[in-house]
Amino acid sequence: MRITSVYPIRTFKLIMELDEKEYRILNEEDLGLLAEIRDTVSFIITAKVDPVAGTVGWANGVDIDTIVLYYNSLDLEELLKKS
Repeated sequence: MRITSVYPIRTFKLIMELDEKEYRILNEEDLGLLAEIRDTVSFIITAKVDPVAGTVGWANGVDIDTIVLYYNSLDLEELLKKS
């Protein structure tokens, strides 16, 4: 499983596209990220996909394992069905 795209949102969320064309949404406040990432909008939006590792990383060099991101996020399609 690899993350192929990431869309940081100013409301402290990430929308991630996985290689199986699944989309997941992560509330960064719930993940317990470093305060530098978690509490600063201008830093949240520096999230980028690390093409080698297939995960998300930030401008300060912090990255989080894909499995951790997956299991701490929600399936976007399922959320949309509920609304």
